[in-house]
Amino acid sequence: DPEGEIFLLQLLAEQQMTAVERFAAKHSSAEHQPSGRSLSGKYRELLPAEEPRPGWQYAFEVDLDACSGCKACVVACHTLNGLDDDESWRRVGWIQDTSRASAAYVTASCHHCVDPGCLNGCPVLAYEKDCHTGIVHHLDDQCIGCQYCTMTCPYEVPQYNPRLGVVRKCDMCRQRIDGGEAPACVAACPNEAIKIRLVEQQSVVRAARGPGEEKHLVAGAPPSSVTCPTTTYTSVGGAPAFSFAPRCTEAGRKHAHLPLAGMLTLSQWSVGTTVAAWGLAWWGNTETTLGDGAFATGWTPAAKCLSLAWCVMVIAMLVGALHLGRPLRAWKVFLGWRTSWLSREAIAFAVYLHLLTCALGLAVLDIYGFFHGEWMLHGGGWSDGHGWLGAAVGGAMIVGLMAVVCSVAIYAATHRPAWKFIGTATCFAIASAMLASAGIAVAMVGSPVGLGAAWAALSLVFLRVACPYIHLRVSASTSRKRLERLFVLRSLRLARHVGWSHRAVSRIALICSAIVLVGVQFFAIAGPEAHSASGVHSVPGATAGGILALLMLLACEWAVRADYFATSVHATMPQSHR
Repeated sequence: DPEGEIFLLQLLAEQQMTAVERFAAKHSSAEHQPSGRSLSGKYRELLPAEEPRPGWQYAFEVDLDACSGCKACVVACHTLNGLDDDESWRRVGWIQDTSRASAAYVTASCHHCVDPGCLNGCPVLAYEKDCHTGIVHHLDDQCIGCQYCTMTCPYEVPQYNPRLGVVRKCDMCRQRIDGGEAPACVAACPNEAIKIRLVEQQSVVRAARGPGEEKHLVAGAPPSSVTCPTTTYTSVGGAPAFSFAPRCTEAGRKHAHLPLAGMLTLSQWSVGTTVAAWGLAWWGNTETTLGDGAFATGWTPAAKCLSLAWCVMVIAMLVGALHLGRPLRAWKVFLGWRTSWLSREAIAFAVYLHLLTCALGLAVLDIYGFFHGEWMLHGGGWSDGHGWLGAAVGGAMIVGLMAVVCSVAIYAATHRPAWKFIGTATCFAIASAMLASAGIAVAMVGSPVGLGAAWAALSLVFLRVACPYIHLRVSASTSRKRLERLFVLRSLRLARHVGWSHRAVSRIALICSAIVLVGVQFFAIAGPEAHSASGVHSVPGATAGGILALLMLLACEWAVRADYFATSVHATMPQSHR
């Protein structure tokens, strides 16, 4: 049938045309143009007809009065991008006005910020902000799955995909915009509540970071000054009129990031032990040896602390790799050193480990008499810090402390109320000193120095248990911002709930392990065995008991550190149960 063939060819040709081409073909003739009214405005309502000028970019505009919460935008985004069942790039929540019993639905995805936190925090440069359109898009092949961008983005836009081992996010359907079509969410909305607009980047920055009251996209959202989001929410009564977002303030347990918690705990233990090794050498305890003979004869406590620090740091590197979705690409972590504290931390720890390896190698060569001379002192006697050995240990100590400062800055840069710099630095310092003291106590079982280190570890344990609660309480009482104080109090409430329910065992075991460590020292000193010439008592099993107490202390600190991530409550976009 010739007519059927022609109709089929027309359908095939229409399928290959974009929305703009179909519009032009349909309305090019006069008979299809309604008299006295142009339809071009209808099509320009959802997508700008012109491209962004320099200094301008595309941005979402959401009409709160038009959004019905049907989640058609969520379904369209999920289907077009082929997302997994538990993955969502667009979410719908709700806010309400407590003064006039009204509510509005809020649909949100990536805000394509002018100063995006995900881009600044990424250690491998897996994010790019298009200089022409302003769209922030993610490079899946560059990502290593460190998930740091999920913390630096205050709106929790990037979503980690465990199946692929990478993070993914909304890119405003760049392929559709390049073809003249609106993004999937915009095209699917039955009420035309979502539109694409052009905004001037400098105007967005001035509005977000200008003088006056702190700006928020909607009620309960993070401060706009952090990343300068470009999305705008409009309403007849004004978006700020909605004053309450229930799901923004609900405290729920977060992901604990166990490998990351282990890496932080072990690396800080290593740095603290290196500082202890330097202190022991400087204090002049290099002639004191272990009574139980856990290491080779001639190894001083300072050298043993040095070897322990090296072993712990190597394990920390291996444990940290387990946190990555693509650990074989971890070598790229230094690429973002200009903006990412995670890159700076990785570089600092790499330099620290190299210096520590050099120091340990020189110590081993010196202990076993391979080298003698003025450039490296005899018999491990590097207590005065002279020579290559002292320089290597001192350098490793300084770089290690710098790496710990970078670790603190990683979480302070997220602007979460519970992760402020001072409180985080205090907790990290106490944990490092606590584990280092426990390590010295094990390395010097039966000596007065070992007993003093055990008492110091016990005291630090009590500070470590109380530190998070004290920090949150002080932050809540000193915060000038009502919303920030609310989230700190929520974190405090969740920390109390976690600390005294299923996590109570870790706190109690942390204290008990330190008490056992002190008991081992007393047992070693007061034991019936003979007193050695070096002033160190040798009790069979004392070192084994100290090691067990140390391992229990480490496991408990690991669990407590996991709570640091699990109990953080912060502002986010309004959400609903998904």
